[in-house]
Amino acid sequence: ALRALGAERLTAQLAALVGARHEILMEQPLRGRTPGFAIAEFDEPQPVGEVVAAQITSAGETSVCAKALR
Repeated sequence: ALRALGAERLTAQLAALVGARHEILMEQPLRGRTPGFAIAEFDEPQPVGEVVAAQITSAGETSVCAKALR
């Protein structure tokens, strides 16, 4: 029951990010983290180690999808 509650809250937290703009620290070419440590997935490679301005476009169960704002 506790794990289910945690998963439910994570999903709600990620859904609340949709539409927002964030500075994403890139850990891998297609994956980075928001300032709140949410995992952000990109469709196009971004420079690793850089901070990328992005808009959150959708949310899943464990991560959000982001689009770089260039």
